[in-house]
Amino acid sequence: MSRQDISNNTLAMISIMATLGIGFAWSAACFATGSIRPVTGIILVTVISDIALAAAAFALLVISAFLPVRRHLAMGMVCGSALLFFGSWHLLMLAMVSHLPGVMHAMGTIAMPLGVLTLAVAIFHIGRAYRLSRLLLGSYRKIEHSLATRDQITQLFNRRYFYSNCPELLKSCQKHNQPCVLIVMTIANLPAINQRYGVTAGDAALSELGRLIIKTTRRIDVAARLGGRRIAIFLPDTPLEDAAHIAKRELQLCEKVTITNNDGERTVITLEVDQSIQQAEANEAFETLVDRGLAL
Repeated sequence: MSRQDISNNTLAMISIMATLGIGFAWSAACFATGSIRPVTGIILVTVISDIALAAAAFALLVISAFLPVRRHLAMGMVCGSALLFFGSWHLLMLAMVSHLPGVMHAMGTIAMPLGVLTLAVAIFHIGRAYRLSRLLLGSYRKIEHSLATRDQITQLFNRRYFYSNCPELLKSCQKHNQPCVLIVMTIANLPAINQRYGVTAGDAALSELGRLIIKTTRRIDVAARLGGRRIAIFLPDTPLEDAAHIAKRELQLCEKVTITNNDGERTVITLEVDQSIQQAEANEAFETLVDRGLAL
């Protein structure tokens, strides 16, 4: 157990014991300053209901004291529960003691509504913190998924995702007699761009090309950077003729790509791309299809 846990548990126990101490002190003050009701004047049903209410408030106090939330949120719950317990305990005293001083009566009367209000505010803040934590968790998961499946320069899928998911897509299309096409693009002049404008400019060219490919491909398509200057686009349920139009469009995107060189100047360049278009054959393995695409 860490020091933080020990500190939190200690504060929780101190809060609980302090609340109990105040309750017993309040009982002593009520019996000392008020008039004890005769047994015939005590309504048993009222006493039992007040005891049950006080027990419920105390249970809420214990739960609030050990809540695994930030300290300032837990303290709001503890204060609200303590006030609620104090108010219910005061009702129990009123069932057994009469003619309390006005100040004591006023303090006991406002404790319960004040406790309810404090609890409501604390619960609101806990709910808001929970929603925020869920949003952050969702963002972290998206980032984690992106790092695991995306190439960080082009934002296309990475090689691992490509080889893990496309074989199943190909098998599904072959099962339903749907045509599939693989387009492989190799940026021939990327080394020249790196040498002339700098590696940063080459990365910028890849990034811009990746953005354009993502913008122009369908949701069912899988566009991935296989490494270096090679990009592959797997097109499920796509005839060869349609794939040829898509490949032509991708080549047009490469004609004007804006980059920023090492001097911070924006320059429009043309990416020289070698392209291969391969249609999957019946019962062909995905690795064989990729090998045919990479061979040309």
